[in-house]
Amino acid sequence: MTTGAVIGSTASLIVHNFCHLFREDDAVIVGRMFTAFLINSAMDYMLSQDEQERLVKMLKEDQRGLSRLQKKIMKSRTQSRLIKKYLSKKIEIITKGRKKLNKENEAMIYSQTNAFIHEGEVPDAM
Repeated sequence: MTTGAVIGSTASLIVHNFCHLFREDDAVIVGRMFTAFLINSAMDYMLSQDEQERLVKMLKEDQRGLSRLQKKIMKSRTQSRLIKKYLSKKIEIITKGRKKLNKENEAMIYSQTNAFIHEGEVPDAM
């Protein structure tokens, strides 16, 4: 599933949930803001297809959390911060299990990248 499909399905879910609490214009604006943060977060965290699917599943299953978010957004002047905080928590849960680069791997990637830049070819170890 591509990022666009993941985001599209999630956005429709969010906009649908927001519509009954906000005027139509407000629901569209909040839905777009949510979608924008979702897309940016997927890119910033370089979420894999599996991670994107898990995020969408997590959002679909968190109706209570979305409802609380909607109520907070209605009262808030910092809607974007609330959305970012809500999504960041979900993404951190998903990315927590990722393998970390150790110093040796980091040094190898650095040297191979430099070799590629200077010599124009990918070293065999890559």
